[in-house]
This record gives sequence, C-alpha cells and structure tokens, in this order.
Amino acid sequence: MKTKILSLLVAAMIIFNVSYANNTDIIVNENILASFSKQFENASDVQWTKTAVYAKASFTWNDQYLTAFYDEDGIPIAIARNITRKDLPVILQTTLANEYSAYWISDLFEYTTKDNNKYYLTIESADKKIMLESVNNNYWEVFKKTIKA
Repeated sequence: MKTKILSLLVAAMIIFNVSYANNTDIIVNENILASFSKQFENASDVQWTKTAVYAKASFTWNDQYLTAFYDEDGIPIAIARNITRKDLPVILQTTLANEYSAYWISDLFEYTTKDNNKYYLTIESADKKIMLESVNNNYWEVFKKTIKA
C-alpha cells in the first residue's frame, strides 16, 4: 500500500514538473523586458515564449496584433505582423494579381528587422500551396511549394 502511494506521489510530481516546464508564462530577463517596455509602452495581452536563441513576445499594440523577437541582451531582432493585401507595396500587389490570380491568400505577414522589411505570403489552390517571399519589395520568389493530398 505504501509503495502504491509513493508511486502515485512520484507520478504526480513528474506530471506537475512537465506541466510547469511547458507553462506559457515564461519569465524573460530584465534586459529583454526593459527593451520591450521601451519599444511597446502600451502593449497588452503579452504572451512570452523562449528558446535558446531568442525570446518571442506576442501581444496587442495600437489595435494590432504583433510578434516581437529579442536576443538575450534585449536587442530587438525582428517584428512580425499579419497584414492584408492592400497593405503590400503596390508593385507586389500588381504582381500578385497578374501572376497568381488563380490562387487565394491563406496567410500574409510582414517581417521587419532593422535592416530589412520582407513580406511572406501563402497562397493556395485546390491542389497546391505556395509560400512566397518578397525580394527587395519588388517581386515574389517561391519560398516553399507543396502539393495537397
């Protein structure tokens, strides 16, 4: 009886530790928090995730949903946001309309770093899914193509 109770207690502790390790309330260091607070003063609904390389904040700011990436020193790496077709540069809009009119848009986001601004677009048809990447904000290049099963 004692071994069953002890086994159940150990199992409960393991489950608690695994659950706690996967908790989305990640604690990030002070450098990252200070940088984030300075950059996005009135952010709300902030959710942090962390990897060995970066910390990611997903949040609402100025009525838009953003994702910001920071290195361990709190230096901003990039900011991503979902956008609509009309938010694209006009040349990308026209290329999309002329070359990919048979597809619908399933995902579109802007990815901004201090040195660069790119757009990623996922378009689909009944049998294909294509992810496009903007090049110099002038044209689209196929980033990934898959055939639907």
